[in-house]
Amino acid sequence: MHNSLAEKVYLQLDNTVYTTDKTIWFKAILINAGTHQTAYSSGILYVDLIDSKQHIVNSKLIKINDGIGNGHFELDRSYEPGMYLIRSYTEWNKNFNSDFIFEKDIQIFSENKNDKYHKPIQNIRRVDSNAIAQRFKANLYPKLIDPDHKKSLMVFVTQDDQIDTLISKRGKEDSYVLDYEISNQSKRVELSFLTDNERSYSTSFSPQLDYIDLQFFPESGHLINGLSNRVGFKAVGADGRGVFVEGYVLNETNDIITSFKSNTLGMGSFKLEDVYSSARYKVQLKSDYNTSENIYYLPQVIQSGYLMNVISKKDKIYVAAKTNIKGDNSIVLKGMSRGFEYLKQEATLINGSFIYVFPKQLFPEGIIAFTLFDNTNRPVAERLFFNHDVSKRLMINSTFDQKNRYQRDKIDLSISTQMPDKIPVSANVSVLVLNKENLDSNHQNIQSYFLLSSDLKGPIENPKFYFQDGHIEDIDFLMLTQGWRRYKYHDPIRKLNYKLEKNLNVSGIVTPKNSKNKNNPIELMLMTFDTQRSVYTTDVVAPGSFEFQLNDIYGQEQEIVIQALDNTKTDKNDYHIALNKKTELPVDFVLNTISGVKDSLVQKIVEKNRAFKNKQEQYYFNTFGTTKLDEVVINGYRMTPLRKKMADNYGRPNAVIDGKDLREAESELSTGLFSVLFSSSFRDKIIVTRGVTGGLSAKTAKGGRGHITLFVVDGEPVTEVNMPLLQYLLVDEITSVEVIDNPRKLKKLYSIVMSAPPPHGRFEGSIISIYTRSAKGLFGAIRTSEEKLELNTIPVFSIEKEFYAPKHDSNHVHDLSVPDLRSTIFWEPQLLINDKGVQTLSYYHSDNVGTFQIIIEAISKTGEIGYQVLNYTVEERTN
Repeated sequence: MHNSLAEKVYLQLDNTVYTTDKTIWFKAILINAGTHQTAYSSGILYVDLIDSKQHIVNSKLIKINDGIGNGHFELDRSYEPGMYLIRSYTEWNKNFNSDFIFEKDIQIFSENKNDKYHKPIQNIRRVDSNAIAQRFKANLYPKLIDPDHKKSLMVFVTQDDQIDTLISKRGKEDSYVLDYEISNQSKRVELSFLTDNERSYSTSFSPQLDYIDLQFFPESGHLINGLSNRVGFKAVGADGRGVFVEGYVLNETNDIITSFKSNTLGMGSFKLEDVYSSARYKVQLKSDYNTSENIYYLPQVIQSGYLMNVISKKDKIYVAAKTNIKGDNSIVLKGMSRGFEYLKQEATLINGSFIYVFPKQLFPEGIIAFTLFDNTNRPVAERLFFNHDVSKRLMINSTFDQKNRYQRDKIDLSISTQMPDKIPVSANVSVLVLNKENLDSNHQNIQSYFLLSSDLKGPIENPKFYFQDGHIEDIDFLMLTQGWRRYKYHDPIRKLNYKLEKNLNVSGIVTPKNSKNKNNPIELMLMTFDTQRSVYTTDVVAPGSFEFQLNDIYGQEQEIVIQALDNTKTDKNDYHIALNKKTELPVDFVLNTISGVKDSLVQKIVEKNRAFKNKQEQYYFNTFGTTKLDEVVINGYRMTPLRKKMADNYGRPNAVIDGKDLREAESELSTGLFSVLFSSSFRDKIIVTRGVTGGLSAKTAKGGRGHITLFVVDGEPVTEVNMPLLQYLLVDEITSVEVIDNPRKLKKLYSIVMSAPPPHGRFEGSIISIYTRSAKGLFGAIRTSEEKLELNTIPVFSIEKEFYAPKHDSNHVHDLSVPDLRSTIFWEPQLLINDKGVQTLSYYHSDNVGTFQIIIEAISKTGEIGYQVLNYTVEERTN
């Protein structure tokens, strides 16, 4: 099918609950939706961090090699506490429906104790009752999903399909209190609210504490008259989660036909022998048996039709087809997995039945859609079945010393990968180490996502549960119940409008401004301003389209120039160059109220993070007399993160020119930063001179001949080739210009700027450090004119950040004294294992004690998936 051409995206996150002083680490895996192979995948992955206002607050382009990449989001205090969505996709996946976009809800809290752990609706409680109704109260916190909400709150109460709209006013601490009477007859109540900016949140509960919604799903579609039928069932409580049930199936005379019992997630199945369309079958739970309470009716039995029963035994799959229809009983069974047809077999029903038998090896591991067609090629029954086949899984063999562990001990781990037949196979492996107490026991993993969640509609409660030992039958219950939802590969074929991206590219259209230049050939040049300063050329006939395939560029946004190769003014006046803009993917952030992390676990993680932060700050205060904060004020100088980076590398500034003073000195004739400095009273700090060609240059006032002035914008060195562009910086975009005389690491900075070793012997110099509003460096605040450079901005690959883990040995004395309270103990996103050897890795444990989990996820190039969890315990060191 068409959607088998799509790509599946999986992000392994180090957690789903963060405070604003943490980093979100992730590994990205990209595979073909049909084959699960990593080869031939896109080379660019888009990862967005979206807040509850549906704003993309941060976005990354991740370089993908052979289906694998990794990245991070570094949080800080600018992030509003609340619910966030991490979304990931490729340009190619825009051709398909939203099922192939990876989404994961996370929660971000302040590192300080100034926000709540609450969900947006919480503390629903009964405060009074009478013979007719019960009075309930609930606390609503709209600012958790809409920080700008200020007015009264619109609240909706739905009782068994009857909707009431209320207006609630704000109480203490941004809490809104709902006070409402609910009928004693109501079985299910939904509460929702709508904020000023139309953000909504909803949850449900039942006034009847023992309320259970029991649903029935006949195998392959219907209960058929005169045939034995298997029926799946699912029991859901008022909170939307599965609940354990057991009970009886009764006929119209209340005779017990059979009994049933669910698993812990409320799912199971039972078999009905020879049901009849004249009968009406019902169910009572064991606690209600022989009462008139809580009667649940099965679907009506239909007079005629087809059904399928699917089971597996050892290495075989058995599909039994049955019908009570007389006549030509030729049938066709098709078996599809991930959009590919693996089976098509005709048969003739004998006495209304036929049993197909297939080896499990015929299909890949995962979900199979069996569809039965009658003699008119009409689909008459469908059944999803999970092919459980461990012979197709990647086996991870990992070993480490099981001795008693203490704080800051070194952990040595060896890992190898092979197939179940013991044949070694190369794989890309990730290793994540976390405190077991901080882990949601129901968290998604690479195995449950690629084999289950990515091919089934709707959220799955506790997907990890189905891949634990002894739960093969449970996964079939899931197929019988949730498998009724629309399968992902049934979309029709349509035009593919988006290309598969392997590299960074720039495309656009050249059009002549008058007809005399129509059909003229033009040689276009594209130039980048990264450290490589690469130049690309291509030929195009106007009007026509062009495309440049770029080398890998890393950083933030990158400025480029596109123009005719000879760069004459005539070319610019005669032709218009327009770049293609990528279609933005709409944001649809729907909060998942069912499968989120438990409130108690969230609270524990946040409290631990805050406690660790306080201990670290106390250490810095006791050691250095100051607190390690993102922003502090020292003698009227606000130490922002960028300023601190400069101070740590090169030293404190000797002179500061505030952006406000620059703007006051600007005139209508100013052409940029240097022209303002040239004509004003800043010459005691910075001297600006005009060259022979009219260009402006600047140097610090201190020092004479041989004194070197280097430039840094937003913490990034300005290379020699880009120095002429400094004069065009927009004054409105500048927050400050600062002078650092006799800085540290001057020789190292000189080598970066000049792309050459520094002069021999002693030399002196200064740094002019410029800070801009956008903090995007030189090209984020540059002024150009038509006669100068026509700059365009393109996104480039995110720089990979190495996970820092202190080394607690004698070679790293500094690490020995600093408190080590990492929430993520260790993170290695890409450990490459070849097809012959074993990889080893080492890390030092932190000061944390308790039980810790090593989570290992692996994938081979051909799509075999491996997952393993190891546990170890760490005790407090007493000596």
